[in-house]
Amino acid sequence: MGKLLYSEEHLSCYNYDNGAAPLVECITLAKGEAVNLHPIVPKIIFVIKGALKVSFAWHNEEIVQESQMILIPPGSNCYLTTDSTPANILVLRMKSFAHLCDTYSIEKLKFEAEDAMRHEAAQYSLAILTIDERLRFFFEDLVARTNDGLRCFYYCQLKIKELLFILRGYYPKEELAQFFAPILTNNISFADQVYRYMSQVKTVKGLAAVMGYSLSGFQKKFKKTFGSPPNVWLLAQRSKVILSEINTTHKSFKEISEDYGFSSPSHFNGFCRIHFGCTPAQLRKLSSSPNDSIEPGASVKKNK
Repeated sequence: MGKLLYSEEHLSCYNYDNGAAPLVECITLAKGEAVNLHPIVPKIIFVIKGALKVSFAWHNEEIVQESQMILIPPGSNCYLTTDSTPANILVLRMKSFAHLCDTYSIEKLKFEAEDAMRHEAAQYSLAILTIDERLRFFFEDLVARTNDGLRCFYYCQLKIKELLFILRGYYPKEELAQFFAPILTNNISFADQVYRYMSQVKTVKGLAAVMGYSLSGFQKKFKKTFGSPPNVWLLAQRSKVILSEINTTHKSFKEISEDYGFSSPSHFNGFCRIHFGCTPAQLRKLSSSPNDSIEPGASVKKNK
């Protein structure tokens, strides 16, 4: 036992999940290696061995240790880096899910999060979940099967569902609410469609059309789901990605400006001042300081 039998039959099956973005993927990062992820679906990243620095939006080099996992929301332009040692990670792409179990939809966690946020101690900026013994067995088995070559799409889909059942069974709702907070809405299915299509269009009208809605119907459903008008929300998503580019890459400001369609450096500088409270150069300087951070809309005190 331990060797996958009839490997050629698995490889030739059209359900074999060997594409560029499989549901379950084991990745080894060498010392000092960096990987850029721009997910259109939520990803759970579990650190099998070593440690990982995770950066996206205004989160800069958050440390995820061995036997911990983190949720990366879609559209986040995430960067993973290692430090002085290699790291082995497991990536699970949450392409479709709506239930932690048959009687408790993931949308219900939104109410748990809202209740917790009423307490002063609750802060939902980033949640790193430490796995318990039962979840460790689950991940060890999944890693072994994946490395053996058992990568059937339906098998991987079932394992992701199993993970959600385990989380539901052994983790407090408050912890799960914090972990899933970046993707919680009143309508997970609608939100999933938005994340899938938003990179393909440039306007709210275009997004409504590609999703099969009238503009007015789309705007109404969008606000009910996300709590803000679509133009405001989409601008916030764009801001997060731009901030991540500034904080976590070595791209020149000219490159970033051109990549995101700004007409000139002054246009780009003005955008950053409006949405982040300071210039791109100030943002990058802040990101290199271990004691400073910035979030969209915050202002910066300039040193004289």
